[in-house]
Amino acid sequence: MAIAAVTCPNCGATGVNIETAQEYSKCSYCGSMLRTKEVLHLELEGMALEKLRRNARRSFAVKQYGNARADWARAAQIDRTDYESYWGLVCCAMAMHPGRLIRRTGAAAPEGYACDALKEYDCALAYAPPACKAEYKARVEAHNARAREIQEKQWALQRFRDRMYRLRIFLLVVAVALSFLALLGGPIYGAVLGGLAIGAWAGQGIVALKMR
Repeated sequence: MAIAAVTCPNCGATGVNIETAQEYSKCSYCGSMLRTKEVLHLELEGMALEKLRRNARRSFAVKQYGNARADWARAAQIDRTDYESYWGLVCCAMAMHPGRLIRRTGAAAPEGYACDALKEYDCALAYAPPACKAEYKARVEAHNARAREIQEKQWALQRFRDRMYRLRIFLLVVAVALSFLALLGGPIYGAVLGGLAIGAWAGQGIVALKMR
């Protein structure tokens, strides 16, 4: 006679002993009748779920976000109400894309900012207890604040590069024009224009270095 220790799906008691050869077993805590195959199946799913969560947390801790995301996604498929796995997927998205904002699917996208609407965030808030919901929202707001700063710095850097590019083109045109005029002018006039041309060439070289 084989005995297995399982968790009762009705009262949540752990360590309930059932006989695997019988079709039905009785919970020693709440007295409910349990279908043996269903309880064993649930027990195996619970073990697989916990293993996936553990592996995902371990992968996330060492910044292997792809592996963590895969394990949390499988865990969410096993238990559709597992808010911890949904939140893990949100954390992966924030870690993999620190410069992109996170929002719920029904929320309006902030104008001008790169933003991802995540169903996983919806599910995490839908199934999490109130205390976890408040924590999740606070962490997403903190991430979004950092993401806005990153995007605004990128915009400022792009504007600077655009200005430097226009300045470099202008100096190149001036340098070419002065070089051509220096060839056509007399000794004194040519020397002056040649010096100015050298300065223009040097200036566009400095601008090119600053653009890197």
